[in-house]
Amino acid sequence: MVFNKEKLWIVSEVFFPEEVATSYILTEIAISLSKDFEVHVICGPESYEKELKNVDYSKLNDIRFHRINKFNFNKNKLIFRTFRLILLSVALFLVGFYKIKKNDKVLVVTNPATIIPLYALLKLFSKFKLYFLIHDVFPENLVPTKILSTNNIFYKTLKYLYNSSYKKAFKLIVLGRDMKSLMIEKTKFKNEDICIIENWADLENVHPILNEDNIKYTSNFKDKIVIQYAGNFGRLQDLDKFLLIFAKASNPKLHLVLVGRGAMENKLRAIVKEKKLNNVTIDKPFRRIEQNEYINACDIGLVTLTDELYGLGVPSKSYNILAVQKPILFIGRKNTEISLMINESKCGYSFEFNEENLILDFLNNLDLKKDELLEYAKNARSLALNKYSKEIILKNFKSLFTENA
Repeated sequence: MVFNKEKLWIVSEVFFPEEVATSYILTEIAISLSKDFEVHVICGPESYEKELKNVDYSKLNDIRFHRINKFNFNKNKLIFRTFRLILLSVALFLVGFYKIKKNDKVLVVTNPATIIPLYALLKLFSKFKLYFLIHDVFPENLVPTKILSTNNIFYKTLKYLYNSSYKKAFKLIVLGRDMKSLMIEKTKFKNEDICIIENWADLENVHPILNEDNIKYTSNFKDKIVIQYAGNFGRLQDLDKFLLIFAKASNPKLHLVLVGRGAMENKLRAIVKEKKLNNVTIDKPFRRIEQNEYINACDIGLVTLTDELYGLGVPSKSYNILAVQKPILFIGRKNTEISLMINESKCGYSFEFNEENLILDFLNNLDLKKDELLEYAKNARSLALNKYSKEIILKNFKSLFTENA
């Protein structure tokens, strides 16, 4: 293996063959950029979740690994997870300290969050070009989860530390316009120093299926308008708020399907029981090989986001809903990325949680919107193909790094 290109380092706790989303995204970015750069990856062990067998590394032949095969402590115990996080972050820092040279390019993802101030510190020792890929905005993401409050002195200290760290970057990469606005506020960066590069739709594995050909679209849904949420039933999705609004709808053709698990599952089931909602189905999570059938098993894909998450993340499930040619029903703040996308591209409907009357009017008159739903569905698929395909998003990464050569 001969390297004679400009060096690009990618730093992440997780990488191939891990199967979590961050690992998949960083792996695809690395493979794509290895055509133009000498790509080195600094990462943690091969797998934190399970033992691996017969892993095929052939597609990564042009990538050099600096893997830290240590600190795989018991992930089920908080104290061991904490020690792992600290020790692995320090190890990722030390490898960078000894390996990264002046004028190299370094892409650091916010996983683990502890690596951000460490690589900002590393900039003091080596004048490389630092790019932060912001998947989670730390420490603001600790507030909606009630881990810290904004008045907490520890939170204020963390915010100062991380704001200072983000400012050390040559460029910041964010997932949406609301996140960009927040990062401008935090760093006072110029508009051109923060780049929006969204996640992509999984067009290789998800595609439209006609309802009559879909084994998951059961006979119970015949002549129904099915709205489906597929994902985590977490506290930050406010699914219980939506379910209480849905319970007031009087349209007999509606059916709501909630697919997943999470902290709010028992509360959701309690609401269904209390309100005697025969038009609501709560189903178990699906396996990855079943995702295409499940995501297709509806007429509208539901995406919800608590107001507190404004600027802190973009629900990536939205892009796969587009890919299967379904319009999106988004409930959340108006100026979030998904809401803006829907209104600009006419690929769905967007409401805020406090617009209960508007939501109910929409739900009660959905059967009059069949032509509009078909139009929005076509727009959704077109958007996935022409803006959110993997090829297009990876070209955006290539352009970012090559234009600053």
